[in-house]
Amino acid sequence: MTTYLLTANPSKWPEGSSDPHFVADQAERFASGEELTSSEWATNTKHGHVAGERVYLLVQGEGPRGIIASGHLASGTTEPGPHWRGDGSLATYVQIDWDAFLPIDDVLPTPELIAAAPETAWQPNSSGTRVKPADEEAVESAWQAHLEALGPGPVGGDPTTPPEDDDIERSYREAKRLVRGHQRRFRQLLLKHYPAECAYCGLDVLQVLEAAHLEADSKGGLPTKENGRLMCANHHRAYDAKLLTWTGTEFTPTHGAAVVLPAPSP
Repeated sequence: MTTYLLTANPSKWPEGSSDPHFVADQAERFASGEELTSSEWATNTKHGHVAGERVYLLVQGEGPRGIIASGHLASGTTEPGPHWRGDGSLATYVQIDWDAFLPIDDVLPTPELIAAAPETAWQPNSSGTRVKPADEEAVESAWQAHLEALGPGPVGGDPTTPPEDDDIERSYREAKRLVRGHQRRFRQLLLKHYPAECAYCGLDVLQVLEAAHLEADSKGGLPTKENGRLMCANHHRAYDAKLLTWTGTEFTPTHGAAVVLPAPSP
């Protein structure tokens, strides 16, 4: 599938531009598990497009640089329209169905992209630059791993074992990750059918609620409303660690774990 880089440069957005608000609003919607708003985005690509082609939004200019969003072309058509600079000129736009959107400070940094996909130009002169075919899979893998890393989840290592000294040497490794592409829609399904609160403690902060499989996904558990409940990130992790047990009607502390788990709110 052909993949393109659309660009955004916040340092060049004119005063009163809607773009900064759009990016912040989309990031907030994505963090809350809400459906993202489709939108037009400027591109200098001259040839025709095909509906479904992959796109990433690359932030450039001053401040953080890297990918903050991804999506697909809603159609293969391009449309002329007033330039976003508001200077009376025209620009060419494509319609994007976005599937992920991060705050600008949470970019997948350009140096990581260069390392993962060295054949692609990561400082393009214009929006609509094509990702080199040899790099497409690497970019998608890096992006999905970045999204997964930003979300709550188990952290490797033993947290009860302190380092031998206060100086921690940085180390890195490459890894292929299996990313559950259905998890966001599973969360939306549960939000539709259950109260927006943790099924164990009652916490009703939408941003930290996650979709928990009653029967684990790894064991064949399906993303259905019957096999899922909303849980805060803390108690979702506790359930995955078998500190909580599902009785068929409610979550209860596993025998011996009650002392480490706060009781549900009365």
